[in-house]
Amino acid sequence: MGERVESACELAAQMSEQIIAVMRGVEDPAERHRLIGEVLAENSGVVSELAGLIRESVQAMKDEQGMSYGRIAAELGLSRSRAQQLYDGTR
Repeated sequence: MGERVESACELAAQMSEQIIAVMRGVEDPAERHRLIGEVLAENSGVVSELAGLIRESVQAMKDEQGMSYGRIAAELGLSRSRAQQLYDGTR
């Protein structure tokens, strides 16, 4: 599992660096602004999907593994109330 996490984080970092490099290379400020807006819009789905996966993980820890909110919070470095919010699907 650790290797997959490292790989995913490395990939995300590489993609971010490449996107930022491309944006920095756009000299026209208005064009850069439009392109950044397009990239953000295109990637909003990824952020939503990842947020859903976080929620699913917390729900699995509680429902499938029988962990308490306190234990989930300690495991993930969250507050107990945040763990419960994630479980309930609230922001």
